[in-house]
Amino acid sequence: MTTGTEVQHRIEELRHQIEYHNYRYYVLSDPQVTDAEYDELFLELRRLEEAHPELVTPDSPTQRVGAGVVTDFAKVVHEVPMLSLSNVFSATELEEWLNRANKFLGSHADYEYTVEPKIDGLSVSLLYENGTLVRGATRGDGIQGDDITPNLKTIKTVPLRLHKVEGEETPRLLEVRGEVYMARTTFEKLNQELAQKGEKLFANPRNSAAGSVRQKDPTATQKRPLNIFIYTLAQKQGGPEIKTQWEALHYFEKLGFRVAPDIVLCKTLEEVEVQVKKWLEKRSGLDFEIDGAVVKINDFATEEKLGYVGRDPRWATAYKFPPLEAVTRLNDIDWHSIRRTGSINPLAVLEPVDIGGITIKSATLFNLDMIEKLGLKIGDLVLVKRAGDVIPNVVKVMEERRTGAEKPFQYPQTCLSCGAPTTRKEDGGGRLYCTNNSYNCPGQMKDWITFFAATMGIEGLGERNAHRFYDEGLLKDYADLYKLTKNELTNLERVGKRLADNLLNQIAASKQNPLRLLLVALGIPQVGVKAAEMLASQFRSLDNLMVAEVETIEDIKGIGKVAAESIVRFFQNEANRAVIEKLRAVGVNMLEPEREGKKTLAGKTFVLTGNLVKYTRNQAEELLKARGATVGSAVSKNTDFLVAGDKAGSKLTKAQQLGITIVSEDELQTLLEAEA
Repeated sequence: MTTGTEVQHRIEELRHQIEYHNYRYYVLSDPQVTDAEYDELFLELRRLEEAHPELVTPDSPTQRVGAGVVTDFAKVVHEVPMLSLSNVFSATELEEWLNRANKFLGSHADYEYTVEPKIDGLSVSLLYENGTLVRGATRGDGIQGDDITPNLKTIKTVPLRLHKVEGEETPRLLEVRGEVYMARTTFEKLNQELAQKGEKLFANPRNSAAGSVRQKDPTATQKRPLNIFIYTLAQKQGGPEIKTQWEALHYFEKLGFRVAPDIVLCKTLEEVEVQVKKWLEKRSGLDFEIDGAVVKINDFATEEKLGYVGRDPRWATAYKFPPLEAVTRLNDIDWHSIRRTGSINPLAVLEPVDIGGITIKSATLFNLDMIEKLGLKIGDLVLVKRAGDVIPNVVKVMEERRTGAEKPFQYPQTCLSCGAPTTRKEDGGGRLYCTNNSYNCPGQMKDWITFFAATMGIEGLGERNAHRFYDEGLLKDYADLYKLTKNELTNLERVGKRLADNLLNQIAASKQNPLRLLLVALGIPQVGVKAAEMLASQFRSLDNLMVAEVETIEDIKGIGKVAAESIVRFFQNEANRAVIEKLRAVGVNMLEPEREGKKTLAGKTFVLTGNLVKYTRNQAEELLKARGATVGSAVSKNTDFLVAGDKAGSKLTKAQQLGITIVSEDELQTLLEAEA
């Protein structure tokens, strides 16, 4: 039986831990626990205090907003406190939140609700007087923050002066709150630059945004592209009357502020739940990080009546998502993953941990430089992050949790696939390589077969079957794909007639691919899609390219000397030439056809996403190019059309956000068949 003394001891312990983690998170921008772990601590403390109200003290974390402030900046006292939000994690808890609000009001009104993304960044306040920005401050402890006006002025999406709205008076005073964040793509680029300089990497975009905003030199902040979403009206004097959150969000946009996309107004909690699920589904496709959705009662008069309880507003709550990061133990480093180039890619072997509803057992470590910068040791507790369906990666070592039992890692001196010696190359990442050639290293050849098949449009093979067919002795190299028979395939377990027929049909169709696709599939170092197109256009046949000299190749605009030398070396390799002859013998096309067709799509840029049925991905690209279109790999403001097949993912989401025309396969077919 738990005694009063034990409860009091646990409460004091929780308060100490929470205050420490508040300090790490808000002051140092270097959290030592995940958001999910922090939430668990706070929830446990709140429940204990609710069960033992006599033990609640004024200095408890549940009775205050947050942690202290950084002392390097001038202090700002928030006239309207920047309070935080309560959390709910399910539809049941959301309903309980509403019931508490109704109980406080003594009525059961029919509310409207706004559902907004909960941006994972740094909360700030912007104060405008007569339309001009006069102060920008951090949240700090909610009562007092830091004056970071010069730094916030470097963010291009922070208006220095409010837009003049025709027919409306500009407020004499306006204070808004928002979230400064760093886009995922920007974050990845920043970490790459820091790694090249040998500097400490940021653990996540939130930390990078906080660290960038708190730079003492505003020019340093300016070099780190930041963004902001505005979401709260704190105070206003003058200007039009604003009665609801929905009106406020639209008013922000008229004044020149940036508001998060796809905010929805709901009439019931059931509608709220639907919108929250939509945010969860598209979470991984966003270029900004969110950790939940914010639900607000859409009426400022009701907000005023409801007020606050402790640190939380009664009129709003955060519907938190399952975490995409977690702390777990590094049990080992696996060095079996070998690419066709000979690079050995280390994988972290983890104690299984649930991240966002998926059990994670391994994570990528990229290269030796990353392992060394992280300071990894076998047995470390590490922070693992997962974004969408991509393989997770280790972003941080929890050094403060070390026990002394951790052991340094050792990378293999020989390739675990073929036994050849390994070598470390300082090629931008300190990668480990197998010194054997691809034809004598099973790991390299399996990856080469996978790459060849994917490039040639043999989508039914995949990595698993490529490895399996190699291990079964059906394949020695990628040319052997064209010798597979239906009998060989159906004799294997779990390979039925339909799978065999589909695979063999794709293999047969790939023989007719143009030379430019074959050049990419051969895996010639320094030859990507664009270079392959230029080479195919210039030489027209593989035979012509195979006998070309370095000087001839590098004369092609866009093909440099390094690439030219790599191409010549590739074709001088007897093993490579032998496989090419095997491809020739089975009828693989080695010519570049003249592109025919009317240029009805000239000047248009297409991007393909999802599973296509009428065409393979390569066929669709070739048909579009034949019509004069450009085919891109990523959605941007320059994209004209997105061709969306089944199970379209993040590209579809981004295209919708940018207002790009979405076309189905049927609509694509119509475009391709259109007469000039």
